[in-house]
Amino acid sequence: MTVQPMGIPCAVSHSFEVGELILVAINGIRRRMRVVAPDVRSDAFPVVWVCSEAEWEVAHSESRRPEGMAWPLTDVSPMT
Repeated sequence: MTVQPMGIPCAVSHSFEVGELILVAINGIRRRMRVVAPDVRSDAFPVVWVCSEAEWEVAHSESRRPEGMAWPLTDVSPMT
């Protein structure tokens, strides 16, 4: 599956890296999040695991892995 920012199909794809700052769409509003695990691609429902920047900072200060949630890959875009 290939997508461009905010889920519009295109010929170029982006693989997200752990720790990368990204934008996610929430009811038409874009929010900054951090990638906590590489994106999982499947034909059924591709996702990327994300967390808030606050969770990212706290988890790293406590030497633990951030708690994240699966986000539809079609609603995620890289920071530009």
